[in-house]
Amino acid sequence: MPYSIVQQVDDSEPVTLTAAQRKGIIAACIGNFIEWYEFVLYGYFAATLAQLFFLLTQRQHH
Repeated sequence: MPYSIVQQVDDSEPVTLTAAQRKGIIAACIGNFIEWYEFVLYGYFAATLAQLFFLLTQRQHH
């Protein structure tokens, strides 16, 4: 049995997404997940690496 996503628009006929549309939606979701994952990792490591690499420089100027 083929897999299909069906969307009902008003009272008209249901619209079935093509394979290319499903592939595009899945690719967009995966890309969005990767982008947010990278953003969270950067936020975490930016603070950690800043303390490790720039703490000595900050102490010398005070």
